[in-house]
Amino acid sequence: MTHNERFLTDFAAVAADLPGASLDWLCRVRSEAAGLLGERGLPTPKAEAWKYTNLQPVARLSLRPALTAPPRPDPAALGDLRLPCACSRMVFVNGRFAPELSTIGAGVPAVSLADALVREPGALAPWLTQEREADTARALNTAFVTDGAVIRVPAGRQVEPPIHLIYLGTDGETGAARYVRNLIAVEAGADATIFETHVSGGDTPAISSVVTQIVLGAGAALRRFTLQREGAALSHLALTEAELGAESRFENFVVSVGGRLARDEIAVRLAGRGAACVLEGVYLGRGRQHHDTTTRILHAEPAGRSREHYRGVLDGAARAVFQGRVEVAPGALKTDAYQLNENLLLSDDAEIDTKPELLINADDVKCSHGATAGSVDEEALYYLRSRGIGVRDATAMLVGGFVGALIDHWPHAGAAETLRRAAAAWLEPVVALQEAA
Repeated sequence: MTHNERFLTDFAAVAADLPGASLDWLCRVRSEAAGLLGERGLPTPKAEAWKYTNLQPVARLSLRPALTAPPRPDPAALGDLRLPCACSRMVFVNGRFAPELSTIGAGVPAVSLADALVREPGALAPWLTQEREADTARALNTAFVTDGAVIRVPAGRQVEPPIHLIYLGTDGETGAARYVRNLIAVEAGADATIFETHVSGGDTPAISSVVTQIVLGAGAALRRFTLQREGAALSHLALTEAELGAESRFENFVVSVGGRLARDEIAVRLAGRGAACVLEGVYLGRGRQHHDTTTRILHAEPAGRSREHYRGVLDGAARAVFQGRVEVAPGALKTDAYQLNENLLLSDDAEIDTKPELLINADDVKCSHGATAGSVDEEALYYLRSRGIGVRDATAMLVGGFVGALIDHWPHAGAAETLRRAAAAWLEPVVALQEAA
């Protein structure tokens, strides 16, 4: 049986048990997505957007989602996943909402996707019927999606404290894939902050697929922080699609340290005049990890502003990919776009493929991009060591400063502290190996 045939077999085996199976329109969307997978399979390096990331090992994994009731871990298992600040919390275990672990404040506009499909399926149809032609990685999520967060912030409202979404993978259903779809709408003049944590353990290869659809109304603002620290054998495929209205602002920050293969793909359309977005992140890889950051920003209307800055640190035989495309549409005058990718390679075997792109179809714009890759600055290292600082501490200071400078300027104290701790935990064994070398 080929991989493509197995996609269809897996889908047929679970289709009747997926949330929303009684909804004709959703069954049709799922079937079309599964058919696309059966016809074309997952993307291969022959596709330009996947040139540096091979999903064929992923295609050999079990694609069937966890459908049995998720295990109930002790609330203490959340441990350091909690933010060091007050927040509403939605916890998903093996891709399904776990209300007993969740704490949603009164009036917080957040429900689970599975519940929303029962209570108000018509409101979700415009979201879940939006498919991108020939995007089979997205189609995989559409075919098998089981749950996720639905967050709708009414016009003019400020949601405070933040909403924390925790996606926890357990060994309760070994090797089962997880498919999450988040739908986030922030209406005109509203404001919200969302923090996401993706974490799992175990050494069984599995898939975690997360698609997030975001729509911001005129003058709305959304800050989103994501920490990805999945298990060492897991393949994490994340796709974010954001549509920005006039004078709205979307800020997105990602720290990616986990997974055997991790792809963070973000597509932003500045659809209204004066819209702005900030995409920033840090990816840290060691061993044979593969991190892929692929971004697309479309300035569709005048006076838009975008800022993009990613930093990576790679050790061992780790590999990273950065593909950043900024497109200025005809008529999008007064666009201001900036993009930078910087990488620090701690090993001769580490590799970065960086590909920043600008496509400008309008006059009177200000756009620039750049990319760098190099090793730890030997002069800076020598300077620190000449002051009596050991090689381990000196390396930690330089690498930590390289990463921390991007994290620390974010104003949200709780988010910055959590992301900083995750980066420091990754860094500790790495600098120990540097010292031994």
